[in-house]
Amino acid sequence: MAKEPRARFPAPAADFNNPHHTSLTIRKSRFETYGCRCRSGKEARAFVEIIRRHNPDADHNCWAYVAGLPGSTIDIGSSDDGEPSGTAGKPILDALLFSDTGQICMVVSRWFGGIKLGTGGLSRAYRECALLNLESMPKIENIIWIRWNLRLPYSLYERGAKFLSEIDVKILNSNFGDSVNMELAVPEDRLDLFQRIVGSLGNGKLRPVRLDPAQKEHKESGNV
Repeated sequence: MAKEPRARFPAPAADFNNPHHTSLTIRKSRFETYGCRCRSGKEARAFVEIIRRHNPDADHNCWAYVAGLPGSTIDIGSSDDGEPSGTAGKPILDALLFSDTGQICMVVSRWFGGIKLGTGGLSRAYRECALLNLESMPKIENIIWIRWNLRLPYSLYERGAKFLSEIDVKILNSNFGDSVNMELAVPEDRLDLFQRIVGSLGNGKLRPVRLDPAQKEHKESGNV
């Protein structure tokens, strides 16, 4: 059975300017790991370049990203950056895919310490670096918001606004004319409840209109 789409999920709180950083030394090789939020492959690759410039003397800057929902393979990528094939990017990517965290990019920079780790040792080292960073990474709750327009008569405005706030619907804008025209942001996992409340409020006569129905906006809780 297919999984239901997730409207709320953890995402990194860190951004490009202040990535989450952890360090690990394994058999004299130094590993520096950087994780941050990314919403697309383009953003992830831009972050990788930032870390490359930050660590120009690193022997390898290996990376992976999951730009969509946790565990989703729709928009992912990884690179071994010169390490033996499959020993760096894939272990990082596997850690991200099974982390229950979405919209995440991670770069692991390695400085060779003179002792070869072997392919198995490299895979374990890069996975351990990714897990260490994930374990301590601050996260936010990401909410998928969908915008709607709702027109209410003045007699229903106060009661309607109260009911909407109780189900986490945000009123983005209200225009007061012959009636109150409201632009709303509705959490995707509250859509059914939103439509039931609106239907009950207007005895089936109110008709909310979805704005840009093909577009879903992914933003953190509290910011629309």
